[in-house]
Amino acid sequence: MTWLDIVLAFLGAMASGDVRAVKQLVSDDVEYLNDILELNGIDELLTIVGPEYKIQVKNWAYKNKLVFIEYVYWDYVHLFFRNIVGVYEINDMGKICSIRVYE
Repeated sequence: MTWLDIVLAFLGAMASGDVRAVKQLVSDDVEYLNDILELNGIDELLTIVGPEYKIQVKNWAYKNKLVFIEYVYWDYVHLFFRNIVGVYEINDMGKICSIRVYE
């Protein structure tokens, strides 16, 4: 699996609420950071997994185990959307170890 495939599978698992797939794709000590939320570890990350939203990938780039993805996030429960850029770092084991999300 390429680095881009890992991140796309992760985004799909997050949006569909597939906890088992998320656990397989991220490291146990994953760090998640956005402008209002900081999560450390797989257990905290799993608190934001949910099927309430959809995503559409618009653009991507990757180099040296860093993946940059621009996507649109649609929340159908609260009826809003956001343009997001995510930066995902892949560790030597092929799992996501760091996630930074910018709006």
